[in-house]
Amino acid sequence: MYKNAVMLKPSGSPFQHPYQRGKRLNKQPGFRGWRRAACRNDGGEKGFTLIELLVVVLIIGILASVAVPYYQSAVEMSRVASALAWGRAVMNAQDRFYMQNNRYASTVEALDVSVSQCPKGFSCNETFMADDKKYEINRSGGPFFYQLVFSFAFRGGNDWSGRIYCAAQINNQKGIDFCRRWGDDSPISDSQYIRVYIQ
Repeated sequence: MYKNAVMLKPSGSPFQHPYQRGKRLNKQPGFRGWRRAACRNDGGEKGFTLIELLVVVLIIGILASVAVPYYQSAVEMSRVASALAWGRAVMNAQDRFYMQNNRYASTVEALDVSVSQCPKGFSCNETFMADDKKYEINRSGGPFFYQLVFSFAFRGGNDWSGRIYCAAQINNQKGIDFCRRWGDDSPISDSQYIRVYIQ
């Protein structure tokens, strides 16, 4: 007699599984949960709006614009430290060579320095070692362009004797500001370069 009868349960019955109860309610036309279910993807995961992504990109851009220059400056300062150590070794070796031979050597290979290779990232100029009595280390790559000059002690009648200075062209404000971090705040300038004494 009751073979084909169907037992109806209320949608809010506690005997129903919560998933089934929510599923039936969401299928009812006009129900607010049905709209939410229609907008939800199959995995039930939430995404980011375009405005949120733009805000994140803007924040990253601001942080990068502030952090990158400081990072470049810190890397360059470490490079200069290694170049100064190398240049001082060459300058001291040249002075010893002069006292023994009464002249300056024309190449670094003739000096008693342990390493004869120019520091990484720099180009070394030996052209003026014997005649003009100075040694130049040029930095032409990276964010800064400058020159480290090591003047030998026995130049004779020159205020630069035994001095080390950082030089940058007068139109290179970035290089001038970088040189000023290492030495005198009142640099010496001429028609081409501004020189900042380091030692």
